[in-house]
Amino acid sequence: MLQLHLPLRRTAAYSLRQHLREYLEYKSVPRDALDDLVLAANEAFSNALIHSGQCEGAVELIARVTEERVLLDIVDQGCGFAPATAQTPRDPELLAPHGRGLILMHHLMDETQIDEREGGGTRVRLVRRVRCGRAEVLATT
Repeated sequence: MLQLHLPLRRTAAYSLRQHLREYLEYKSVPRDALDDLVLAANEAFSNALIHSGQCEGAVELIARVTEERVLLDIVDQGCGFAPATAQTPRDPELLAPHGRGLILMHHLMDETQIDEREGGGTRVRLVRRVRCGRAEVLATT
């Protein structure tokens, strides 16, 4: 399992991508899935950075690989996010500077779950089904 605690800083996105990529490569996640997972996790981190409402704080990334899937949890301690209130157009304005993160996550992952956490914050769970060479045995998910 990979667990990262990242500060709410733009520069931390590089660390997230680098460490996640190294972990997924070590676990022999196929390249196409690996690239999609890193991109989706980066989008979730960016959303936490922009929308959490915090100037300081941290984002936690937990990554797990099993024989059949990769599970990523991206958790912030911010003001929360109600996905039902977010507009996710099917064909976003291509020249708009923002607004494609949720679409990308839903498109690239087999499962995308966004939950407001009790006490504040948001958890984004990303799941991609894959066949991996070095899997962990998980008691619970």
